[in-house]
Amino acid sequence: MSEISKTAQWIVWGGLGLLIAVIAAAYVRTELLRPPSPARGGAAGISGGSDSDELPVLSTVSDFRLTNQFGETITRADLAGEPWVADIIFTRCPSICPQMTFQMGRLQQALGSDNPTRLVSITTDPEFDTPNVLQAYGERFAAEKGRWHFLTGSPTNLGALIRNDLKLIAVEKPVAERTSVNDLYNHSILFAIVDARGRLRRVVHSTDTNINFIEEIVATVDRLRADD
Repeated sequence: MSEISKTAQWIVWGGLGLLIAVIAAAYVRTELLRPPSPARGGAAGISGGSDSDELPVLSTVSDFRLTNQFGETITRADLAGEPWVADIIFTRCPSICPQMTFQMGRLQQALGSDNPTRLVSITTDPEFDTPNVLQAYGERFAAEKGRWHFLTGSPTNLGALIRNDLKLIAVEKPVAERTSVNDLYNHSILFAIVDARGRLRRVVHSTDTNINFIEEIVATVDRLRADD
């Protein structure tokens, strides 16, 4: 065999070896960077698994007395007997609140008309968010009367429910950090799930990386209803 042929063979085999090494490295990198698959029944919230016993009791909602978008008084007792899902919004919000409310509307639709689960959107801006303002805001998102409550009230009562009981965050934004006149509050972009006995059982993130959170909330609500 000529030296030229031997050289050509080494070049071919060397090239194949390099190609295999590149493919193997790419495969390993892909597997290492692949997001972990969620556990069956799991979520980007508090816990996973198939048994409702695996959902811890995070807190118990205290008695409260707030006002919904129709001027009706809503208390803890009014929401008892079925699970409910809560989020934090304010109608002047220039950023995330419309998206949060849109997603709550998706949840209302995903639950279906026969599901008695209630939805609760709590304002951080009670001075501006009167019942009339909240009613108009809710109508923009097809909120069903008696099912989806937009709640307002005194700052003290709202703060107690939001921070103490639902373990969410809602704080006034420092003036120096505001990007517009309506950029007033920093608050959680989470959905809190409360069971029929008024106990906070799970908090689910509503982020772009958690694209299945609506399904996760519905599954959690179904588990809680079956458990009760």
